[in-house]
Amino acid sequence: MENTKVVYEYDSNLNLKIERNCKNCEFNAGNRCMGEGRRIDNGAETYGMPLSETTNMFPNGCDDFGISYMAYVNASVG
Repeated sequence: MENTKVVYEYDSNLNLKIERNCKNCEFNAGNRCMGEGRRIDNGAETYGMPLSETTNMFPNGCDDFGISYMAYVNASVG
C-alpha cells in the first residue's frame, strides 16, 4: 500500500500548507476523480477519470483542488 502520509508545513503567518495533489483532494474517490475540470490532453471532462491518470496529468493538483477533510485532520494533528 502506498504511503499516504500528508506532507505539511506552516508558512510565516502560521497558516497550514498542504501539498496540492490528488491524494489530498476532497474529490478523490479512491480510484476516480470526482472533480470538475478539463483534461489537458484532449479537453474531455476530468469527472470519473481514473486517479492514476489525474495524478500523472496534474502532479500539483488541478484548478478544482480542495483539501480533503482527512488531509486537513492528519496535517493538523500531525
